[in-house]
Amino acid sequence: NYYAHGPLARTELGDKKVQGLDYIYTLQGWLKSVNGENLKSPENDLGTDGLPGSAHHLFGKDAFGYSLQYFDNDYQAVNGDDATSNFKPLMFSRSPSVTHSTKNLYNGNIKEMVTALRQKREQVIRAQVNTYEYDQLNRIVGMQSTAVKENASGAINSKASYGAAYSYDNNGNLQTLTRTVYDKTNINSGIPIPMDNLEYTYKPNSNQLLTVQDYVRASEGTEILDYETDLKDQLIALGIAPAAFDPDNPDHQNYVYDLIGQLVQDKTEKLRIQWRVDGKVARVIKYTDPTFTTIEKQILFEYDGLGNRIAKIEQLYDAALAEFSPRRNVTYYARDAQANVLGVYKAKVRLTSTRKKVKLTLDEHHIYGSSRLGLEQNSLVVLKENENVTTSLAKAATTSAFTSRDDSNGYAIKLNPETTLRWQGTPVQTASKKEYKLTNIELNTFLTVSNLTDTNTSLIRLADYREHLNNRDNTILAKQRTDLALALIKEPSGTNYALQVVALFNKNHNNNVRKTFTTPYAFSPEVLANGIAIDFSYAPLSTSMLIDGVAYNTEALSLEAQTEKIASTGMSTTLSNSISTSSVAENTTVGLCYLEYGFQSKGLPHVEVFRFSKGQGLPESNTNKTMTVTVGENANLWTNSLCNIDTDNDSVLDRYEDVNGDGNLYNDDTDLDGIPNFMDADDDNDSVLTNYEVRNTDGDNNPLTGAVLDTDGDVLPNYLDPDDDNDGLLTKNENPDPNNDGNPTDAVNTDSSASDTLANYLDPTEGSYAVMSEIENVSLSRSTGDKRYELSNHLGNVLSVINDKKLPEFNTEDDISSGLLCFNADVLSYSDYYPFGMVTPKRNGSTGQYRYGFQGQEKDDELKGEGNSLNYKYRMHDPRVGRFFAVDPLAPKYPFYSPYQFSGNRLIDMVELEGLEPSKTPQTGDAEGKKEISVENGDGDYLSDVHNQKFVMKLEDVSLENFNKFKEQLSFDPGKIVNNYLAEYKLVDRDGSYGVTEGDHFDISIIGDSGSVVISEIKSEDYFLSVKVQTLEGHPDAGSNIFSVKYDPKLKQMTWETQNVSRTNVGLGGILSPYARAGQISQWRIVMGKVKDYIGNSHHVSEAYLDIKVAWYNDSKKELGEYSEPMRMHFQMNKIDDDE
Repeated sequence: NYYAHGPLARTELGDKKVQGLDYIYTLQGWLKSVNGENLKSPENDLGTDGLPGSAHHLFGKDAFGYSLQYFDNDYQAVNGDDATSNFKPLMFSRSPSVTHSTKNLYNGNIKEMVTALRQKREQVIRAQVNTYEYDQLNRIVGMQSTAVKENASGAINSKASYGAAYSYDNNGNLQTLTRTVYDKTNINSGIPIPMDNLEYTYKPNSNQLLTVQDYVRASEGTEILDYETDLKDQLIALGIAPAAFDPDNPDHQNYVYDLIGQLVQDKTEKLRIQWRVDGKVARVIKYTDPTFTTIEKQILFEYDGLGNRIAKIEQLYDAALAEFSPRRNVTYYARDAQANVLGVYKAKVRLTSTRKKVKLTLDEHHIYGSSRLGLEQNSLVVLKENENVTTSLAKAATTSAFTSRDDSNGYAIKLNPETTLRWQGTPVQTASKKEYKLTNIELNTFLTVSNLTDTNTSLIRLADYREHLNNRDNTILAKQRTDLALALIKEPSGTNYALQVVALFNKNHNNNVRKTFTTPYAFSPEVLANGIAIDFSYAPLSTSMLIDGVAYNTEALSLEAQTEKIASTGMSTTLSNSISTSSVAENTTVGLCYLEYGFQSKGLPHVEVFRFSKGQGLPESNTNKTMTVTVGENANLWTNSLCNIDTDNDSVLDRYEDVNGDGNLYNDDTDLDGIPNFMDADDDNDSVLTNYEVRNTDGDNNPLTGAVLDTDGDVLPNYLDPDDDNDGLLTKNENPDPNNDGNPTDAVNTDSSASDTLANYLDPTEGSYAVMSEIENVSLSRSTGDKRYELSNHLGNVLSVINDKKLPEFNTEDDISSGLLCFNADVLSYSDYYPFGMVTPKRNGSTGQYRYGFQGQEKDDELKGEGNSLNYKYRMHDPRVGRFFAVDPLAPKYPFYSPYQFSGNRLIDMVELEGLEPSKTPQTGDAEGKKEISVENGDGDYLSDVHNQKFVMKLEDVSLENFNKFKEQLSFDPGKIVNNYLAEYKLVDRDGSYGVTEGDHFDISIIGDSGSVVISEIKSEDYFLSVKVQTLEGHPDAGSNIFSVKYDPKLKQMTWETQNVSRTNVGLGGILSPYARAGQISQWRIVMGKVKDYIGNSHHVSEAYLDIKVAWYNDSKKELGEYSEPMRMHFQMNKIDDDE
């Protein structure tokens, strides 16, 4: 809701009306109060939220309130205000029992602020009355706080609580800073005790801070107080006796800078900072000690092209591996075109050599009105992965520098008929020690091995494209190729072969080998002495292979990648005529369910198929060849896999229920009932069990082979289709199973006949009805308690955070039967701040973290602890120290500021504009968010005439020096030139910069001005300057003034001009015209005199005139009509000539 003249009057939060915010303003348009000062009773609230019998009875009672005092009697309500503490919303700021500031301020700065906070439900913490002091530059130099113990009707007593004092050097750098806090050992003493007594030491002839000492010490080397937010004495933290401090000694300097003034080391916070070339922080490395010996973690930052943060990555350091752990927590920021944060994602990435775990959640969804209202915090999981990484092999794998060659080195170990060998290795996964051994594959009947008679070994390579985890920096997923090398090892008799996993090649999408994992080939001298040999020669054979139903065309059998010398240790022999293989670990990538392979030899194709199924005996091939499966020592026979398992007995094997094909069965849930398909007997929740919707004609329990049951032909099989006949009615709503046994044999068939035997759920028309558009029963739900509304003061400081849930209060506490009394907001956190942003001890609390704090900025708690590092877009701020640690990007614009200053040291009436410059507060109450209004745009009173007036004054013999002086005055403050008895132009320098800048305001002494006049445009050239002043919404007039001056250096002529366009009812025409014209004449004669004064006496006025044009609105079209011919009034030094 808005007041009739424009300013915001009331905001209501949430559809449950959890909070109402009420605003009042002074006559100057300055914000006076939000809600009020005493939360003990809703009677004291401006909007009476929660007061029984009021219009806002069912609103949550106020969770916060504050008021601002500029000067005594700066506000008086229209009704019910006798200018005393009897006016309940301002009872503390007017209370004679509370200490107040006697220094009135009339420039818009704030002399006093009252802050009230609710802790939870009916518990409120004592209101604080802060009084402020400033120097002549409006910089804060002191704060004193008084705690008010209140009841529903007012103050019971008040006692001093907190305090602060600040001093600056000539450059505006903080020189000293003191903070006091109430005595936590004696809360009611009313005597604050020192917490900080800081002294700043700077590098000579620079603005760079070197060290901060805290003189609140019990003795050398110790501190009296230990508050969490307290800045510790940096000399003590560095192990330096304060008496021995030498500012020129680099070891005594806490802050270290690079050559362009950016902080690179903060020793006491144990931080090293690395910067990007654009002045953004790229990385912060946090150590465990100030000598930077042991790394704790790093925080990486990423930005978009406009410099907005888009990612923050936190990684711990693994000292054992001497590298940063692949485990990382990542915060991603999604922004709109104006860089407002729309959503915040959080990713937890956990990587090892064998497993990948990734969880990505949409943690926060921001809520906006005209500005950020808060956020929705529901931690919605958008990605979750937990799977084996393919590089896990059975044996302790070793990475080898394999090279590919066309010939063999000829290294061999001889195999004798009497000798049997076992490949040795240590299983990686010792928890289960499951081994999978395949032996005695009968291949001799079809495999021609004439060229392998001496080797007894051949190799099959299987190429498999999969999505695998790429364990490299800053990458989660990448396309990779995996090759699995299987060795077929023949017994000396030439009759039996064993299938052996030899190597796994991990490749990228370009087929370049990234990593190679091999089972160890290590042989003992004993074996070598017995003459065992494996010759790495080969005969080229073309091959094809089918693994688990997926066909591959492989390259010719090749051993190029295996040509390495064989070590001569580590292998043992056994006295047996059989051969056995090394073990394969419990790993789904090498546990086979189904193996088909073929060879093309001498023009004859040979194909063998083996299936492996637990509990179904030994695997057999399609040609009745058998394979012997043996169990390893201390091991189980079967590995965990999806081999022929049908968990839900729906005739679809689990491995075929991976609908999205990502290898993870748990995220395939067609009907979104929370039960994954492989565990759900009715995958599409259509009341017909999957068993009856799968046509398994080939008996392989694979719904993608054989005849597929797809009634409506939409490529979606019936068992996954909630509308089998695509008639717009869900199958479950067409009576497919009246007796609820999941079997549709009793399904209803409305149009049953000899020609139509289709049940309704399979009949798109049912004989009567045309095919309808999709109709679906949708279950809708909503959550409460997951929204976060931030309640901020005029600086944007987040004072309280509530959720969207109201808490009921009853006439008898927690007794529902006693009846509802009111509602309270559910307070999640509350905070109060010292100037510069440090949280005041014992005036903050939280049931959970909230991202934003002082001035609404994000807190980087990973760096220095909670609330001690604030992220502005262009720089980071430490609120304990009260300054930035990077040079102001706008330093050339502010030569009178230290480039490290924060908000121009103006902390109560100004805010920091994203690390650039001081700026007007976000809740000024006057012009914030208002649009410019002008008569040309139709923003006028349609019953008024519109005047376009141009006053021109030409002066001769003006020197360039005098012109520049006049131009300087106009650029500094045009009001000094144009002030007159009708209107006084008072510049309100909103950003603290020198002179006028776009966005500055003029307060004009005209009734109803409300501060709604802004400098909208400035044009400046060597011999020209113009300043345009524009009215805003809420101003009683719509129009603009342009003040300009130009100079002709050849003629030494200066022309001063003002042009005003506005609607007016002052009667420049009609009955009042003689008097109004006389007023105009008198007004401009005053301005002429001021122009002459600023130029000096060495000139004369050659011409001066006032042109006035009049136009009227067209009432029907609400458009401005044509202007009349100008009426010109000539001015001379001694008389006025009125032409018309």
